[in-house]
Amino acid sequence: MSAQDLSNLIAGFSLLATIITLWLAYRIYDRFGFAASFKAKEQELVIDFVGQLFSFKLGVLFENGSASSNFSSDAVEMFKRMPALNQHENWQVYLNKDLYEKFMLLGQLINHPYFPDQIKERCLLFNQHYQIVDPSEMDKKSFMFFSGDLRYERDVNIYNQGHNFTPFDVKTLLNELKNILMAIEAYYKLNLPKHTPARLKYRYWN
Repeated sequence: MSAQDLSNLIAGFSLLATIITLWLAYRIYDRFGFAASFKAKEQELVIDFVGQLFSFKLGVLFENGSASSNFSSDAVEMFKRMPALNQHENWQVYLNKDLYEKFMLLGQLINHPYFPDQIKERCLLFNQHYQIVDPSEMDKKSFMFFSGDLRYERDVNIYNQGHNFTPFDVKTLLNELKNILMAIEAYYKLNLPKHTPARLKYRYWN
């Protein structure tokens, strides 16, 4: 046997030993319930996230009024079908301070290391950079979305995407919210099938 063959044989045994060591480590890890503990923590984070997500009212301010509804799959679909928004889906979106702060709180929750990637990857709205905009500088072709009850005037502090990002429009905002809800629903079906929140389900839309 040549020196090269001997070297390759030793390398092969070393790789095999490493694989066996990793397999044994995983079995020991799982034996003591660490995997189950990790899954429980992940589910706890998702439940907390969903609780925060469904704890506010989502509203939009029009030129002559506003609309507001408890946040849910139905609410997002309602906004998507609302003529004023549907006909101006490319208009720019601004957030009031309360909605901005809600997005930032949700962003903190999804950045926990145990938070599931399949939901986090859909939560782009909550990991954006936003900047304060003076209401007088708002694009005329725009809507202000807010958190809370009906209102009839713009807030003093409003927010939109900053730096080099193109401010998102109505279509993007509502589609992103729908994607988040769909990711949560998929997670619940797989991991918590008996505990799916009622607000994830459509009551009024097919």
